[in-house]
Amino acid sequence: MIPAVRRFGRVAVASFAVFTFASNAAAQSVVDAEYRLVEGTNPVQYDVRFNDTADRHVRPILDRTKSGDNRIIGSAIGDMNGYLPTHLSERSYPQGPDPVWNDEHSRNRRILIDDTTRMALASDRPATLATYRMELGDKFIPVKNVFVPLWIKGRRWGNFELAYRDD
Repeated sequence: MIPAVRRFGRVAVASFAVFTFASNAAAQSVVDAEYRLVEGTNPVQYDVRFNDTADRHVRPILDRTKSGDNRIIGSAIGDMNGYLPTHLSERSYPQGPDPVWNDEHSRNRRILIDDTTRMALASDRPATLATYRMELGDKFIPVKNVFVPLWIKGRRWGNFELAYRDD
């Protein structure tokens, strides 16, 4: 699984590279960490300048990673603070009134950081494998996660992450 994740991570980086080298303003939007609260969201969501571009250019890559293998539960990119500007299409719905439903179906534009993610962000290895219990709405799912560092213009942006089950 790690070679496949590294391959998709390289595709995500290539997508970033095409976008960021287009202009300096574009590059600045990728590293934007000025999280602006989206009023009325529960759980809390944030906007940054990169969101719409990530939805257009990165979300299709995330969707392709999941569509190719039944074991894959999720795929995301997260910056060094655990912020996910986009997510799988099936996890990027507009929020509704139920925070439990939102937690499962509106995972984009959120800061999702836990000890496992912090460990992967602190690692300088080409890939990090972790096993843990993923909280998804009102469910807890045992998963394996592979984290691959994402570098933008020589700077660590965050990680490409893939969660999967062996069963």
